[in-house]
Parts: sequence; structure tokens; C-alpha cells
Amino acid sequence: MQITILSVEDTWRGSHYFDKGFAGGLQCMKHTVSVRTMASYVDERPSLIIARPNGHVPETVQFLRTVKKPGRKIGVWVTGDTTVSEIKALAPVVDFGLTAWRLKAVKPLMKFPILEVPPASDIPRFRMLRKPEQWDVGFIGCRTPDKARLREWVEPVLRGHSHRVVGHGWFEDGFRISEGSALDLALRSRVCLNIHDSVSPGSPPNQRLFQLVAWGRIQVVDEHPRLKEFFSEDEIPAVSTPSEYAQAVKYALSEDGREDLAARAKNARKRAKAEHSFSSRARRFLEWLETL
Repeated sequence: MQITILSVEDTWRGSHYFDKGFAGGLQCMKHTVSVRTMASYVDERPSLIIARPNGHVPETVQFLRTVKKPGRKIGVWVTGDTTVSEIKALAPVVDFGLTAWRLKAVKPLMKFPILEVPPASDIPRFRMLRKPEQWDVGFIGCRTPDKARLREWVEPVLRGHSHRVVGHGWFEDGFRISEGSALDLALRSRVCLNIHDSVSPGSPPNQRLFQLVAWGRIQVVDEHPRLKEFFSEDEIPAVSTPSEYAQAVKYALSEDGREDLAARAKNARKRAKAEHSFSSRARRFLEWLETL
């Protein structure tokens, strides 16, 4: 099957997860087209096109009408920012949708079949890396006014331990998170802090959890309704209150705790390699596609 990813402009809306992960797992061609050059795109080969509109829904709909033909399936990558009106506009020209996030409105998705593609671990790219550990805890994430859970769970821990953070909003010259800066911080931290922006029954655990598993790091994570769908307590233990979170960090920094949680991190990595790689997500998608 010839698969082509058509990305309409490159923007932040889900680009890292999609381009670095799922599209890589599919091992397919990826084309980035601009709104201006869209009309000149001609490729008769692909039997499957997955479009990533990135906010350019009217232009994408018009374009997909021109490439739609018998025998060719067309899908769309849907993000948490996709609106109800955008879904309605896309419905007549697409055969299916893919999403890694719980949408703001679930009911309109029934206008076309949709498959959840949960976050995954990019295990093949990362062997068990090592760097000298320089501080107790590290946190990867942005500090914005709407993140109340961050202030309640993470900031008290940072105040009590040597630490490093990566992400804008923490200081005046804050910077955007890159994979390189995140990996460097994780490898130099004895313990990595992970907190979900919100805990919704419909959403999968965050991508950071799977990323830290791939890097083989000890992480302290808050309880999530769907965490046990992906990892057991023997792989990633979780806590349910800010006070338990602080205690879990102290335990993770103790000699016994480090030994215990390092063994669990190895178990999680084995599980991720077998069940939660981007390649396994891609295989599941292709199997699902055969049922449409």
C-alpha cells in the first residue's frame, strides 16, 4: 500500500507526535504543501492519503475533493483543537479520522469512523542512554497560568530539591521544548517529574510518560484513569494526591527507592517495546483500516 501524508503547512498542532512518531511508524511518504501550492500537487500513486489540515480546513476540504477517487481512502489527523464545525466540513470528503487526543466534542466524530492512536514510545531510536546525573529532579513542560495542577503538584517539589526545568514560562528567557533539551534534562535528572495537565476519563496518558519510558528514566507520575490500560503498578506506580506525590519523590531519591523504581522502569520499557511502540500503533491502524 502506497501511503502519503499531506501536511498543510507545518505548525505546532500535533506536529511532533505525528511527524516523529506515527508517520515514522507507518514508514510512508510525507509531503508538506502550502495553501498556495496545494492545487499543483499531483500524485497518482498513493492508495491512502492522510491529511493534516493544521487549521486550514476550508482549503484542505477543497483540495481533498480534487484528489478523491475510487479505490483511494482519505483520512484526516484530528487534534484536540479541531472544532465541531471543522469536523462537519471534513466529513463529506474523508473516509476516517485518527486522533491521539480526546476531542472537545465527541458526538460529531460519529460522522466518520475514527481511531484513537494513543501516545507511544519510540524505543528503536533510543538505547539505554546514560549521562552523569547532576540534580535531584527534572521537569519538562511549560508553565502557563492555566496549569493549576502544575503549581499544586510540581512547584512544591522543585522548591525542596535541586532541580532543572525545560520549557517556557518558568523564567524570563524561557525557551520552547526541543527533543534534544528534553532528553538531556531527563538523563541528567535522578528523578523525572511527570504531571498531567488535566485528568479526563476519555484521554490517554500524556506523551511525556511514554517518552520517559523510552529513555529508561525513573519518573514520578500522578494517577490517571487510563494509566493501567498501558502499564501495571509493577511498571509505573502512580499517586493520587500532591502530598503523596512529594513523598513518592523522596522515596525515589532514596537508595532503596532508586533500586526499586529503576527495576520497574526496565519492566515498563520492555512492555513498551512489545506493545506501545509507534510501529505497533501503525500496525493496529492498518489492521483497523482493513475493516472499513
